[in-house]
Amino acid sequence: MNGQDVQFSPQDGFLVTHVDYFNDAQQNYLIYLYQPILGPVATALFNTLKTLENPGLIRSQRPMHRVLLDYLNVDLVAIETARRRLEALGLLRTFVSEDQLGKYFVYELYPPLKPDEFFREDLLSLLLWQTIGSKEFDHLKNHFQTHPVTKDLPEITSNFSSVFPEIVQQAVQLPDQVAAAKKQAAQKQHPSVAYTQADLDTFDWDFLQQILSKYQITKAQLDKNKQVIFQLHRYYDIDETNMANLIANTLDIVTNEININKLESLVLAEYTRTVGSPVAMAQPDENTGQAGPTMNASEADQTLIDQAKRLSVYNFLAWCKDKGHGFVGKAETRVLRDLQDRNIFPDPIINMLTYANLLVSPTVTLGYIENVANDWLKNNINTPELAIKQIETKQYSKNGKPDRPTRAKPTGTSQGHQRAAEPIPAWFKRQQAAKKIAQTKRGESK
Repeated sequence: MNGQDVQFSPQDGFLVTHVDYFNDAQQNYLIYLYQPILGPVATALFNTLKTLENPGLIRSQRPMHRVLLDYLNVDLVAIETARRRLEALGLLRTFVSEDQLGKYFVYELYPPLKPDEFFREDLLSLLLWQTIGSKEFDHLKNHFQTHPVTKDLPEITSNFSSVFPEIVQQAVQLPDQVAAAKKQAAQKQHPSVAYTQADLDTFDWDFLQQILSKYQITKAQLDKNKQVIFQLHRYYDIDETNMANLIANTLDIVTNEININKLESLVLAEYTRTVGSPVAMAQPDENTGQAGPTMNASEADQTLIDQAKRLSVYNFLAWCKDKGHGFVGKAETRVLRDLQDRNIFPDPIINMLTYANLLVSPTVTLGYIENVANDWLKNNINTPELAIKQIETKQYSKNGKPDRPTRAKPTGTSQGHQRAAEPIPAWFKRQQAAKKIAQTKRGESK
Protein backbone atom coordinates (compact mmCIF):
# COMPACT_ATOMS: atom_id res chain seq x y z
CA MET A 1 0.00 0.00 0.00
CA ASN A 2 1.19 3.53 -0.74
CA GLY A 3 -0.12 7.02 -0.06
CA GLN A 4 -2.46 6.87 -3.04
CA ASP A 5 -4.38 3.98 -1.45
CA VAL A 6 -5.22 5.92 1.73
CA GLN A 7 -8.93 6.77 1.80
CA PHE A 8 -8.84 9.61 4.33
CA SER A 9 -6.89 12.78 5.08
CA PRO A 10 -5.92 14.27 8.46
CA GLN A 11 -8.66 16.89 8.02
CA ASP A 12 -11.47 14.36 7.52
CA GLY A 13 -13.70 13.87 10.54
CA PHE A 14 -14.80 10.64 12.18
CA LEU A 15 -17.38 9.27 14.62
CA VAL A 16 -17.25 6.03 16.61
CA THR A 17 -20.14 3.75 17.52
CA HIS A 18 -20.49 0.15 18.69
CA VAL A 19 -22.90 -2.76 18.40
CA ASP A 20 -22.29 -4.24 21.84
CA TYR A 21 -20.77 -3.32 25.17
CA PHE A 22 -17.19 -4.28 25.95
CA ASN A 23 -15.86 -5.90 29.11
CA ASP A 24 -12.50 -6.79 30.61
CA ALA A 25 -12.66 -10.38 29.37
CA GLN A 26 -13.01 -9.18 25.77
CA GLN A 27 -9.87 -7.09 26.21
CA ASN A 28 -8.03 -10.28 27.12
CA TYR A 29 -9.42 -11.98 24.02
CA LEU A 30 -8.18 -9.05 21.93
CA ILE A 31 -4.67 -9.22 23.35
CA TYR A 32 -4.21 -13.00 23.39
CA LEU A 33 -6.12 -14.07 20.28
CA TYR A 34 -6.24 -11.09 17.94
CA GLN A 35 -3.11 -9.02 18.60
CA PRO A 36 -0.65 -11.62 17.21
CA ILE A 37 -2.57 -11.46 13.92
CA LEU A 38 -3.40 -7.74 13.92
CA GLY A 39 -0.08 -6.38 15.08
CA PRO A 40 0.44 -3.61 17.65
CA VAL A 41 -0.75 -0.68 15.50
CA ALA A 42 -4.12 -2.21 14.60
CA THR A 43 -4.66 -3.30 18.21
CA ALA A 44 -3.84 0.21 19.42
CA LEU A 45 -6.19 1.71 16.81
CA PHE A 46 -9.05 -0.50 18.03
CA ASN A 47 -8.51 0.50 21.66
CA THR A 48 -8.10 4.17 20.73
CA LEU A 49 -11.35 4.22 18.76
CA LYS A 50 -13.09 2.51 21.66
CA THR A 51 -11.77 5.16 24.06
CA LEU A 52 -12.74 8.05 21.77
CA GLU A 53 -16.34 6.92 21.40
CA ASN A 54 -18.70 9.60 22.71
CA PRO A 55 -22.44 8.82 22.35
CA GLY A 56 -23.36 12.40 23.22
CA LEU A 57 -21.14 13.94 20.55
CA ILE A 58 -23.05 15.76 17.81
CA ARG A 59 -21.94 15.37 14.22
CA SER A 60 -20.78 18.97 13.84
CA GLN A 61 -18.32 18.54 16.74
CA ARG A 62 -16.68 15.40 15.36
CA PRO A 63 -12.89 15.09 15.75
CA MET A 64 -10.54 14.94 12.77
CA HIS A 65 -8.26 12.06 11.85
CA ARG A 66 -5.33 14.19 12.93
CA VAL A 67 -6.27 13.09 16.46
CA LEU A 68 -5.59 9.46 15.57
CA LEU A 69 -2.25 10.39 14.00
CA ASP A 70 -1.24 12.18 17.18
CA TYR A 71 -2.42 9.44 19.56
CA LEU A 72 -0.82 6.58 17.64
CA ASN A 73 2.25 8.47 16.40
CA VAL A 74 2.15 6.75 12.99
CA ASP A 75 1.55 7.91 9.43
CA LEU A 76 -1.57 7.75 7.26
CA VAL A 77 -0.53 4.53 5.52
CA ALA A 78 -0.06 2.74 8.85
CA ILE A 79 -3.53 3.75 10.06
CA GLU A 80 -5.14 2.77 6.76
CA THR A 81 -3.42 -0.63 6.91
CA ALA A 82 -4.43 -1.12 10.54
CA ARG A 83 -8.04 -0.19 9.78
CA ARG A 84 -8.25 -2.71 6.96
CA ARG A 85 -6.82 -5.44 9.19
CA LEU A 86 -9.50 -4.73 11.80
CA GLU A 87 -12.15 -4.89 9.08
CA ALA A 88 -10.74 -8.17 7.73
CA LEU A 89 -10.96 -9.81 11.16
CA GLY A 90 -14.54 -8.65 11.77
CA LEU A 91 -13.76 -6.11 14.49
CA LEU A 92 -14.70 -3.00 12.53
CA ARG A 93 -17.05 -1.80 9.82
CA THR A 94 -16.42 1.55 8.14
CA PHE A 95 -18.95 3.92 6.59
CA VAL A 96 -18.34 7.23 4.82
CA SER A 97 -20.45 10.30 4.16
CA GLU A 98 -20.14 14.02 3.51
CA ASP A 99 -21.89 17.17 4.74
CA GLN A 100 -21.29 20.92 4.80
CA LEU A 101 -18.23 20.45 7.01
CA GLY A 102 -16.66 17.98 4.63
CA LYS A 103 -16.00 14.25 4.43
CA TYR A 104 -16.35 12.08 7.53
CA PHE A 105 -16.15 8.40 8.47
CA VAL A 106 -18.21 6.36 10.92
CA TYR A 107 -16.35 3.50 12.60
CA GLU A 108 -18.61 0.76 13.97
CA LEU A 109 -16.79 -1.43 16.50
CA TYR A 110 -17.52 -5.09 17.11
CA PRO A 111 -16.30 -6.97 20.19
CA PRO A 112 -13.78 -9.80 19.83
CA LEU A 113 -15.25 -13.27 19.54
CA LYS A 114 -15.32 -15.50 22.58
CA PRO A 115 -12.50 -18.10 22.57
CA ASP A 116 -14.80 -21.00 21.64
CA GLU A 117 -16.24 -18.97 18.75
CA PHE A 118 -12.77 -17.83 17.70
CA PHE A 119 -11.34 -21.36 17.53
CA ARG A 120 -14.37 -22.51 15.50
CA GLU A 121 -13.51 -19.91 12.83
CA ASP A 122 -11.14 -21.78 10.52
CA LEU A 123 -9.48 -18.70 9.05
CA LEU A 124 -8.91 -16.98 12.39
CA SER A 125 -7.55 -20.05 14.13
CA LEU A 126 -5.32 -20.86 11.14
CA LEU A 127 -3.88 -17.33 11.10
CA LEU A 128 -3.20 -17.48 14.84
CA TRP A 129 -1.62 -20.93 14.57
CA GLN A 130 0.67 -19.82 11.73
CA THR A 131 1.66 -16.67 13.61
CA ILE A 132 2.49 -18.01 17.07
CA GLY A 133 3.30 -21.66 16.31
CA SER A 134 1.81 -24.95 17.45
CA LYS A 135 3.13 -24.89 21.02
CA GLU A 136 1.76 -21.47 21.94
CA PHE A 137 -1.46 -22.17 20.02
CA ASP A 138 -2.11 -25.27 22.14
CA HIS A 139 -1.25 -23.28 25.26
CA LEU A 140 -3.89 -20.65 24.41
CA LYS A 141 -6.52 -23.29 23.69
CA ASN A 142 -5.90 -24.84 27.10
CA HIS A 143 -5.79 -21.43 28.75
CA PHE A 144 -9.28 -20.52 27.53
CA GLN A 145 -10.79 -23.97 27.97
CA THR A 146 -13.38 -24.23 30.73
CA HIS A 147 -13.11 -27.02 33.29
CA PRO A 148 -16.57 -27.77 34.73
CA VAL A 149 -16.68 -29.49 38.11
CA THR A 150 -20.40 -30.36 37.92
CA LYS A 151 -20.24 -32.98 35.19
CA ASP A 152 -21.23 -35.98 37.31
CA LEU A 153 -23.41 -34.21 39.90
CA PRO A 154 -27.24 -34.26 39.99
CA GLU A 155 -28.76 -30.87 39.11
CA ILE A 156 -31.48 -29.24 41.24
CA THR A 157 -31.57 -25.83 39.51
CA SER A 158 -34.98 -24.15 39.36
CA ASN A 159 -36.27 -23.01 35.98
CA PHE A 160 -37.88 -19.68 35.14
CA SER A 161 -41.48 -20.87 34.91
CA SER A 162 -41.43 -22.48 38.36
CA VAL A 163 -40.32 -19.22 40.00
CA PHE A 164 -42.29 -16.72 37.89
CA PRO A 165 -45.37 -18.61 36.63
CA GLU A 166 -47.49 -15.45 36.27
CA ILE A 167 -44.95 -13.87 33.89
CA VAL A 168 -44.99 -16.96 31.66
CA GLN A 169 -48.77 -16.60 31.28
CA GLN A 170 -48.52 -12.89 30.49
CA ALA A 171 -45.74 -13.42 27.90
CA VAL A 172 -48.28 -14.70 25.37
CA GLN A 173 -49.10 -11.06 24.58
CA LEU A 174 -46.15 -8.72 25.21
CA PRO A 175 -46.80 -5.05 26.07
CA ASP A 176 -45.82 -2.61 23.33
CA GLN A 177 -42.91 -1.21 25.35
CA VAL A 178 -41.43 -4.66 25.96
CA ALA A 179 -41.80 -5.63 22.31
CA ALA A 180 -40.18 -2.34 21.26
CA ALA A 181 -37.26 -2.89 23.65
CA LYS A 182 -36.77 -6.40 22.26
CA LYS A 183 -36.62 -5.06 18.72
CA GLN A 184 -34.28 -2.23 19.70
CA ALA A 185 -31.92 -4.63 21.50
CA ALA A 186 -31.47 -6.82 18.41
CA GLN A 187 -27.77 -6.64 17.55
CA LYS A 188 -26.21 -6.50 14.15
CA GLN A 189 -24.62 -9.73 13.05
CA HIS A 190 -20.88 -9.92 13.64
CA PRO A 191 -19.04 -9.43 10.33
CA SER A 192 -17.85 -12.75 8.95
CA VAL A 193 -14.21 -13.43 8.23
CA ALA A 194 -14.22 -15.03 4.80
CA TYR A 195 -12.96 -14.71 1.27
CA THR A 196 -15.45 -13.43 -1.25
CA GLN A 197 -16.81 -15.56 -4.07
CA ALA A 198 -14.72 -13.51 -6.49
CA ASP A 199 -11.60 -14.50 -4.55
CA LEU A 200 -12.57 -18.16 -4.49
CA ASP A 201 -13.29 -18.18 -8.23
CA THR A 202 -9.62 -17.52 -8.98
CA PHE A 203 -8.89 -21.11 -7.93
CA ASP A 204 -9.93 -24.01 -10.19
CA TRP A 205 -12.11 -26.03 -7.80
CA ASP A 206 -13.49 -28.25 -10.57
CA PHE A 207 -10.00 -29.33 -11.57
CA LEU A 208 -9.09 -29.97 -7.92
CA GLN A 209 -12.18 -32.13 -7.44
CA GLN A 210 -11.42 -34.00 -10.65
CA ILE A 211 -7.96 -34.94 -9.34
CA LEU A 212 -9.39 -35.96 -5.97
CA SER A 213 -12.27 -37.96 -7.42
CA LYS A 214 -10.25 -41.19 -7.21
CA TYR A 215 -10.16 -40.70 -3.42
CA GLN A 216 -14.00 -40.39 -3.29
CA ILE A 217 -13.80 -36.82 -1.99
CA THR A 218 -17.13 -35.13 -2.58
CA LYS A 219 -17.87 -31.57 -3.63
CA ALA A 220 -19.54 -31.06 -0.24
CA GLN A 221 -16.23 -31.78 1.51
CA LEU A 222 -14.39 -29.26 -0.66
CA ASP A 223 -17.11 -26.65 -0.10
CA LYS A 224 -16.88 -27.19 3.65
CA ASN A 225 -13.12 -26.52 3.65
CA LYS A 226 -12.91 -23.99 0.81
CA GLN A 227 -11.93 -21.04 2.97
CA VAL A 228 -8.92 -22.74 4.57
CA ILE A 229 -7.79 -24.41 1.35
CA PHE A 230 -7.93 -21.08 -0.49
CA GLN A 231 -5.94 -19.34 2.23
CA LEU A 232 -3.21 -21.98 1.98
CA HIS A 233 -3.21 -21.53 -1.80
CA ARG A 234 -2.95 -17.75 -1.48
CA TYR A 235 -0.17 -17.61 1.10
CA TYR A 236 2.02 -20.38 -0.31
CA ASP A 237 1.10 -20.21 -4.01
CA ILE A 238 0.09 -23.87 -4.07
CA ASP A 239 -1.46 -24.84 -7.40
CA GLU A 240 -4.37 -27.25 -7.80
CA THR A 241 -2.18 -30.30 -8.50
CA ASN A 242 0.06 -29.86 -5.48
CA MET A 243 -2.93 -29.01 -3.31
CA ALA A 244 -4.56 -32.29 -4.37
CA ASN A 245 -1.41 -34.20 -3.40
CA LEU A 246 -1.31 -32.52 -0.01
CA ILE A 247 -4.99 -33.25 0.63
CA ALA A 248 -4.58 -36.88 -0.44
CA ASN A 249 -1.70 -37.31 2.00
CA THR A 250 -3.76 -36.00 4.93
CA LEU A 251 -7.07 -37.81 4.48
CA ASP A 252 -8.65 -39.24 7.61
CA ILE A 253 -7.92 -42.98 7.38
CA VAL A 254 -11.17 -43.84 9.16
CA THR A 255 -13.71 -41.61 7.39
CA ASN A 256 -11.72 -40.90 4.20
CA GLU A 257 -12.58 -37.21 4.60
CA ILE A 258 -10.37 -34.12 4.47
CA ASN A 259 -8.55 -33.64 7.76
CA ILE A 260 -8.05 -29.89 7.70
CA ASN A 261 -5.78 -29.81 10.76
CA LYS A 262 -3.42 -32.37 9.24
CA LEU A 263 -3.47 -30.45 5.96
CA GLU A 264 -2.43 -27.22 7.68
CA SER A 265 0.35 -28.98 9.55
CA LEU A 266 1.67 -30.67 6.42
CA VAL A 267 1.69 -27.46 4.40
CA LEU A 268 3.60 -25.61 7.12
CA ALA A 269 6.11 -28.47 7.37
CA GLU A 270 6.56 -28.74 3.59
CA TYR A 271 7.06 -25.03 3.12
CA THR A 272 9.58 -24.49 5.88
CA ARG A 273 11.81 -27.53 5.39
CA THR A 274 15.06 -27.58 3.44
CA VAL A 275 14.39 -26.26 -0.04
CA GLY A 276 14.47 -28.55 -3.02
CA SER A 277 11.12 -30.29 -2.54
CA PRO A 278 8.88 -30.14 -5.64
CA VAL A 279 6.02 -29.14 -3.35
CA ALA A 280 8.03 -26.56 -1.44
CA MET A 281 9.05 -24.39 -4.39
CA ALA A 282 8.54 -23.90 -8.07
CA GLN A 283 11.77 -24.45 -9.99
CA PRO A 284 12.84 -21.49 -12.13
CA ASP A 285 13.17 -21.82 -15.88
CA GLU A 286 16.58 -22.87 -17.14
CA ASN A 287 16.98 -19.77 -19.28
CA THR A 288 16.31 -17.43 -16.32
CA GLY A 289 17.33 -19.35 -13.27
CA GLN A 290 20.95 -20.20 -14.10
CA ALA A 291 23.88 -18.01 -14.93
CA GLY A 292 27.31 -18.92 -16.13
CA PRO A 293 30.50 -17.78 -14.45
CA THR A 294 31.00 -15.11 -17.11
CA MET A 295 27.63 -13.40 -16.59
CA ASN A 296 28.21 -9.65 -16.31
CA ALA A 297 26.52 -7.29 -13.87
CA SER A 298 23.67 -6.20 -16.13
CA GLU A 299 22.82 -9.79 -17.09
CA ALA A 300 22.86 -10.89 -13.46
CA ASP A 301 20.67 -7.95 -12.46
CA GLN A 302 18.23 -8.83 -15.22
CA THR A 303 18.08 -12.42 -14.01
CA LEU A 304 17.31 -11.17 -10.52
CA ILE A 305 14.62 -8.81 -11.82
CA ASP A 306 13.02 -11.57 -13.91
CA GLN A 307 12.86 -13.90 -10.92
CA ALA A 308 11.49 -11.18 -8.65
CA LYS A 309 8.69 -10.48 -11.14
CA ARG A 310 7.95 -14.12 -11.94
CA LEU A 311 8.07 -15.95 -8.61
CA SER A 312 5.69 -15.71 -5.68
CA VAL A 313 6.97 -14.26 -2.41
CA TYR A 314 7.57 -17.66 -0.88
CA ASN A 315 9.12 -19.20 -4.01
CA PHE A 316 11.50 -16.26 -4.43
CA LEU A 317 12.65 -16.68 -0.82
CA ALA A 318 13.15 -20.39 -1.48
CA TRP A 319 15.07 -19.62 -4.69
CA CYS A 320 17.43 -17.25 -2.86
CA LYS A 321 17.94 -19.72 -0.03
CA ASP A 322 18.63 -22.53 -2.49
CA LYS A 323 21.32 -20.46 -4.22
CA GLY A 324 22.88 -19.67 -0.86
CA HIS A 325 22.61 -23.31 0.31
CA GLY A 326 20.22 -22.40 3.11
CA PHE A 327 16.66 -23.29 4.03
CA VAL A 328 13.46 -21.36 4.61
CA GLY A 329 12.67 -20.72 8.27
CA LYS A 330 9.23 -20.43 9.81
CA ALA A 331 9.95 -16.97 11.22
CA GLU A 332 10.97 -15.71 7.77
CA THR A 333 7.74 -17.01 6.28
CA ARG A 334 5.71 -15.18 8.94
CA VAL A 335 7.55 -11.88 8.35
CA LEU A 336 7.00 -11.94 4.59
CA ARG A 337 3.42 -13.22 4.81
CA ASP A 338 2.55 -10.41 7.20
CA LEU A 339 4.11 -7.82 4.87
CA GLN A 340 2.22 -9.27 1.91
CA ASP A 341 -1.04 -9.25 3.85
CA ARG A 342 -0.65 -5.53 4.60
CA ASN A 343 -0.77 -4.72 0.84
CA ILE A 344 1.99 -2.14 1.12
CA PHE A 345 4.01 -3.41 -1.86
CA PRO A 346 3.37 -5.66 -4.85
CA ASP A 347 5.06 -9.06 -4.73
CA PRO A 348 8.09 -8.11 -6.91
CA ILE A 349 9.05 -5.34 -4.47
CA ILE A 350 8.63 -7.70 -1.50
CA ASN A 351 10.94 -10.09 -3.33
CA MET A 352 13.54 -7.34 -3.72
CA LEU A 353 13.27 -6.62 0.02
CA THR A 354 13.97 -10.29 0.62
CA TYR A 355 16.97 -10.16 -1.71
CA ALA A 356 18.35 -7.03 0.00
CA ASN A 357 17.94 -8.57 3.46
CA LEU A 358 19.75 -11.76 2.47
CA LEU A 359 22.72 -9.75 1.19
CA VAL A 360 23.62 -8.75 4.75
CA SER A 361 22.03 -11.52 6.84
CA PRO A 362 21.56 -15.28 6.49
CA THR A 363 17.85 -14.91 7.31
CA VAL A 364 15.01 -12.47 6.68
CA THR A 365 14.41 -10.38 9.80
CA LEU A 366 11.48 -8.20 10.83
CA GLY A 367 13.62 -5.20 11.84
CA TYR A 368 15.43 -5.04 8.50
CA ILE A 369 12.24 -5.49 6.43
CA GLU A 370 10.34 -2.77 8.31
CA ASN A 371 13.19 -0.24 8.18
CA VAL A 372 13.92 -0.72 4.49
CA ALA A 373 10.22 -0.90 3.59
CA ASN A 374 9.67 2.50 5.22
CA ASP A 375 12.65 3.91 3.33
CA TRP A 376 11.32 2.59 0.03
CA LEU A 377 7.87 4.01 0.69
CA LYS A 378 9.34 7.46 1.31
CA ASN A 379 11.42 7.25 -1.87
CA ASN A 380 8.63 5.73 -4.00
CA ILE A 381 10.56 2.57 -4.86
CA ASN A 382 7.94 0.73 -6.91
CA THR A 383 9.89 -1.38 -9.42
CA PRO A 384 12.66 -4.00 -9.05
CA GLU A 385 14.93 -1.81 -11.18
CA LEU A 386 14.59 1.11 -8.77
CA ALA A 387 15.04 -1.29 -5.85
CA ILE A 388 18.42 -2.47 -7.16
CA LYS A 389 19.63 1.13 -7.43
CA GLN A 390 18.36 1.91 -3.92
CA ILE A 391 20.05 -1.15 -2.42
CA GLU A 392 23.36 -0.17 -4.00
CA THR A 393 23.07 3.51 -3.10
CA LYS A 394 22.00 3.12 0.54
CA GLN A 395 24.19 0.07 1.38
CA TYR A 396 21.84 -1.03 4.18
CA SER A 397 23.30 -2.55 7.33
CA LYS A 398 21.95 -5.65 9.08
CA ASN A 399 19.26 -3.63 10.84
CA GLY A 400 18.11 -2.00 7.61
CA LYS A 401 19.68 1.41 8.22
CA PRO A 402 21.86 3.08 5.55
CA ASP A 403 25.46 1.97 6.17
CA ARG A 404 27.05 5.17 4.94
CA PRO A 405 26.17 8.44 3.16
CA THR A 406 24.85 8.16 -0.37
CA ARG A 407 27.54 8.02 -3.06
CA ALA A 408 27.70 7.34 -6.75
CA LYS A 409 27.59 3.84 -8.17
CA PRO A 410 31.06 2.31 -8.77
CA THR A 411 31.94 1.99 -12.42
CA GLY A 412 33.53 -0.87 -14.26
CA THR A 413 32.45 -4.46 -14.51
CA SER A 414 35.72 -6.16 -15.28
CA GLN A 415 35.32 -8.52 -12.36
CA GLY A 416 32.88 -11.28 -13.19
CA HIS A 417 30.54 -12.62 -10.53
CA GLN A 418 28.18 -15.54 -10.19
CA ARG A 419 24.85 -14.14 -9.04
CA ALA A 420 22.89 -17.31 -9.66
CA ALA A 421 25.39 -19.47 -7.79
CA GLU A 422 24.87 -17.16 -4.81
CA PRO A 423 22.80 -14.01 -5.29
CA ILE A 424 25.46 -11.43 -4.29
CA PRO A 425 26.20 -8.64 -6.80
CA ALA A 426 29.70 -7.64 -7.86
CA TRP A 427 29.38 -4.09 -6.57
CA PHE A 428 28.51 -5.43 -3.11
CA LYS A 429 31.59 -7.70 -3.11
CA ARG A 430 33.80 -4.79 -4.18
CA GLN A 431 32.42 -2.60 -1.41
CA GLN A 432 33.05 -5.30 1.17
CA ALA A 433 36.60 -5.77 -0.11
CA ALA A 434 37.21 -2.02 0.08
CA LYS A 435 36.04 -2.02 3.69
CA LYS A 436 38.48 -4.77 4.60
CA ILE A 437 41.39 -2.95 2.87
CA ALA A 438 40.56 0.28 4.70
CA GLN A 439 40.35 -1.54 8.04
CA THR A 440 43.72 -3.20 7.39
CA LYS A 441 45.36 0.13 6.58
CA ARG A 442 43.94 1.72 9.73
CA GLY A 443 45.29 -1.20 11.75
CA GLU A 444 48.75 -0.85 10.23
CA SER A 445 48.84 2.89 10.86
CA LYS A 446 48.23 2.29 14.55
